[in-house]
Amino acid sequence: MHCALWTRLSGIFLVSVLLSAPLFGQPEELVQVGRQPLAIVPVGDVIHVFCGQVDLNFNAVQDDDDEPAAWYVLDAASRSVISSRSFSWGAPAFPMRTAYDSRSQIFYLCRDGRVESYASDSQNEIEDEFGIEGAVAVSVDEPQDRLIVSVRNSDADDEIVLLDLTSRATQRFPALGNVQQSVSFDGKDGQKGIAVLNEGNFGQDDSKLQIITPGQDPEVSVIDLGNTGNHLLLDKDNRLLVTMNGSHTIHVIDLEQKKIERSIATGTEGTNGPRETLRLGEELFVTTYNSDLRRIDYESGELIAVLESGGKPEGLAFAAGRLWVANAFENASFTVAATVAILHPALSTEVSEIVQTGVQPLGVFHVGEHTHIFCTGLDANFNGIQDEGDVAPAWYQYERSSRKLVGSRILEWGSIGFPFRPGLDYDNSIIYFSHLGRIRSFSLENLELLNDEVLPGPAAAVSVDQEGRRLFVSRRVVDGTGFVVEFDLQTEEQTNLPAGKFVQQTLAYSTSQGGAGLAILNEGDFGTETSTLQIVPEVPGPPERLIELGGTGNHLFQYGDLLLVTMNGSHSVQLIDLTTFQIVRTIPTQTLEFDGPRESLVLDDYLFVSTYTGDVRRFDLTSGELLDIYQTGGRTEGLGAADGEIWVANEFEPQSFTPQQTVAIIRLEPASTVRVAGAIGREQASIAVYPHPISDRAVVSVAAELLAGERPSLRIFRMDGSEAATISCRANADGNGEALIQIDRLALSSGPYMLNLQTKDGARSIPIIVRR
Repeated sequence: MHCALWTRLSGIFLVSVLLSAPLFGQPEELVQVGRQPLAIVPVGDVIHVFCGQVDLNFNAVQDDDDEPAAWYVLDAASRSVISSRSFSWGAPAFPMRTAYDSRSQIFYLCRDGRVESYASDSQNEIEDEFGIEGAVAVSVDEPQDRLIVSVRNSDADDEIVLLDLTSRATQRFPALGNVQQSVSFDGKDGQKGIAVLNEGNFGQDDSKLQIITPGQDPEVSVIDLGNTGNHLLLDKDNRLLVTMNGSHTIHVIDLEQKKIERSIATGTEGTNGPRETLRLGEELFVTTYNSDLRRIDYESGELIAVLESGGKPEGLAFAAGRLWVANAFENASFTVAATVAILHPALSTEVSEIVQTGVQPLGVFHVGEHTHIFCTGLDANFNGIQDEGDVAPAWYQYERSSRKLVGSRILEWGSIGFPFRPGLDYDNSIIYFSHLGRIRSFSLENLELLNDEVLPGPAAAVSVDQEGRRLFVSRRVVDGTGFVVEFDLQTEEQTNLPAGKFVQQTLAYSTSQGGAGLAILNEGDFGTETSTLQIVPEVPGPPERLIELGGTGNHLFQYGDLLLVTMNGSHSVQLIDLTTFQIVRTIPTQTLEFDGPRESLVLDDYLFVSTYTGDVRRFDLTSGELLDIYQTGGRTEGLGAADGEIWVANEFEPQSFTPQQTVAIIRLEPASTVRVAGAIGREQASIAVYPHPISDRAVVSVAAELLAGERPSLRIFRMDGSEAATISCRANADGNGEALIQIDRLALSSGPYMLNLQTKDGARSIPIIVRR
């Protein structure tokens, strides 16, 4: 055993200090694995757990009750062990720093000073001899196809060895004492850099970080860290998080400036310091030998909560919407443990309010100052007959600002569809949906029935074009194949459009380039990769397209030139560019099995997704990074956004399919920057709109550099290129421009528009959406 570890373990009789930070609660589950789990690596839908060698008397001989290192593979959904293997006797380094190469699907780990490689699927050994002695940690630099190996030499200085996996050529750099972990990063001008953590001696402030730029004339910079650096995490924006076990801090390192940007205290003491760090959104999760996991605000450094893991935790990872934590030792001792704790991260609990509504709410729709909630009711035995205790579907209308119920309607017994996909004509305040075997229409103002039979026959979904002139009715036949009825509300002419299996939602779209058409989502067979999207352009236009999506498409939402397709079976949101009909990004929702995503929307340039996991998830639309998980108090279905809030239908109870009857309200911080339509990965525009989409009025903010001392006008254009309105822009105290969009005053109907600003450097345009 390494002397630094022995020094850390020599204080086992110290009493653990538990701070007065709020305890979040016990882990959801403790999974039994091998003794002393150290490293956790998620790969797809499985979790790999690497356990250390248990040598109880530290004599390097396998005595009774000793155990060699082991490798367990857990199913992320069932949380059960699906395979395992034991290694031969030979100690892995502690802490265990394994590496996974996602291209070759190979794991690399260090045992007895050697680098070994194993196939991730079979767990079979591939190679145990790479010509390197004294290896204690390994990482993979995938783009350059090389290993970065930390080497400790007993009779020479420590080293970093770069091993080319193709040629097996090596390049060596001196390290600075008890070399620990190393990672590669993208440096200036496309150069690759290497950050090397040197642990130093426990109890002394001699831990150092080397920043190396390899090459013919390598550059090396050294940063003094403090006491006992233990773990590296490469973060976004070229930041490196260094977990300091002895200094009880997390250093945030600016790799470009090569300096400590700031330090975050973990609030631990003595030998109970931090071990590893994980960042999710704007929060850090830190394992500590204080027998807990600490949740810390990344920006302020505030300790938010202390989470109990059921042991002294070492490695941690995030997968399937949960934190997976390796309990290396038992609580408050150094007796080896054998469990992995599974905890809900609760990245955000900022659900502002819960509103009581009808049984099993499905749909949420904001219209003007009101919010409409549609509830499917209850058919307890699924027999289609209203028995005692069953509840008919219902419709509730709330004044959004006061949450006051201002209208309700109990509908006749009969399904309103699941999921609920009605057609809304915002301009004429009419809603169309399938009920009682026909398409019916109602007033969104007073909930009165307008037409009891707009069109005979049931439907899986209904949508309306942007002019409120045509209905698109999704119909399925017995074998699941289907078609879409295009119904002209004025002439009552019908046209049947062929669709795929289990046709789901339709959406009439238009783009900033003048394109228009109909998107048809075909769900396909659940459990298979047969979901498709049909694009039927208006004539004249390009030919019809068929896009293969994956498993079980569930919901469509348009944002600028992007179409968001929520994939319940594939556990992702597909982003499709409606100008090119290409999938430009797939954002995994990090859900599993029957707890998949249900609906999506975009607000303030963030993607929000409801899930059957029992939460709503917020993602960065450009990077796909998971930023927040909002616990709403139920399995979530419909979403609606307005006035900086998201109303969420809690369809079922959180851990069951018992019908719920609440709507959760998530109130967001006032900020809204709209990106150029469809511009995934492009530069963000310097014009902001809040709130967005616009239901009543909105403020437009223009960056000062675009004004150049002038007071330009903002022009709003329809998708056909015609001008809809002009609004004046004035400069405020900080030099930025402000303008006010008032929907009623400008006589803007619902739909997409382009907001244009003419500057000295040319025109700037961003898409906006009006939803009255």
